[in-house]
Formats: sequence, structure tokens, C-alpha cells
Amino acid sequence: LLILDEPTTGADIEIRYEIWDYLQRLNDQGTTIILTTHYLEEVEKLCDHVAIINKGKIIENSTLNALLAKLKEQSFLITIDGQFSDNAFDNISTHYRIVKVDDHTLEIAISDVELLGDALNNIKNQGIRIKNISNKTNRVEQLFLKLTRH
Repeated sequence: LLILDEPTTGADIEIRYEIWDYLQRLNDQGTTIILTTHYLEEVEKLCDHVAIINKGKIIENSTLNALLAKLKEQSFLITIDGQFSDNAFDNISTHYRIVKVDDHTLEIAISDVELLGDALNNIKNQGIRIKNISNKTNRVEQLFLKLTRH
């Protein structure tokens, strides 16, 4: 059993990744690790089971997958090849929330009942070529904020 409190606080990126790799190897070899952290990217990278504490009370305690299943919406940033007109999404904006970030970037919010692939196909059908897509925020961070904001 290994108990760690904020093990990567103040560590630079390279050291953080080395610590994560070491912890994953220890866990793979059978060591149970209890980790407290404010870095929610670390939670998504390292943890199988998560407890979220808010104001001294445990408000969630389950597997990471079960927690992430509670997300009802995810936001993505889409970088496109070329530019698009402001009205390019008039036909599909009722199905997905699409916001123009700049001339080459869209933000799209997809609910859990919609499929990302369908949204991307609809964007593609508007004649827009997608270069890159990424989550706008870390999923655990998104869920944490949803659960703890009042």
C-alpha cells in the first residue's frame, strides 16, 4: 500500500510524466495506491476508482468509468482547414451547440444522447474539412466542476 498526497505538485512536465509512469508500474505489480490530488488530469491518467470530496464530504465514490458516464455533455475544439461562414451551421445548430471561436476553430458541445461521429459528419457535409479535434477540458475536471458548483 502506498499513500501519496499531491505527489506531482511543483514538478515540471517531464518529472510529472516520469512519476506517473513509475506509479503505473507499481500499480501493475500489485501495489494499491491511494492518491490525493488537485490535478484532475492526474486522476484520469492514473486512477481506477475515484472519490470526490467537497467541503469535507465525499460526494462521489465509484469507478472512474462510472463517474465519467455521469457526464451529460462534452465539449470539443475542432480546428478546420480554411475558413467558414458565420451561417455555415444554421442547419445543424439545433442538434449540437456550435460556437465559432475564431476563423479556424469551432467549439462543439455534444450531449450524451448524441454521437460525436454524427456531428462531425454534419460539419463535414457543410463542406468544412476537419484538421484536428480535442476535448476542450479534461473530463474529470468537467465532472468535478459540475458536481461541486452551486
